[in-house]
Amino acid sequence: MQLTNTTKSDLGLDPETIVPAMGTLEISNDALTRHKANPIIKHWLVSGDLVEDGAVEDDTDRNAAIRAAVAGLSSDDFTKAGKPKVEAVNLLMPEGMEKVTADEIDAATAG
Repeated sequence: MQLTNTTKSDLGLDPETIVPAMGTLEISNDALTRHKANPIIKHWLVSGDLVEDGAVEDDTDRNAAIRAAVAGLSSDDFTKAGKPKVEAVNLLMPEGMEKVTADEIDAATAG
């Protein structure tokens, strides 16, 4: 099983098991099942901060990855109109994910 961290911060499943920022971690199904009992880890999985199988598979997960990337931007990564710069968002997207468009960013961050 592979977990992908879609955030700019390392996420610790326990003191010895860390999913690196914007990176992946190989983990056994049994270990993942044990970690899912932790409400914080369960929240990370539901929110899209951690994605199972290392692939963002559907629009919900892709949108979560976009929102996580936007949350990791600095003030210099926004246009004068206050919109995230597409290039900056793409730099923070998980490795291997297709590049996002301005329309996708708008849709993922609307509301």
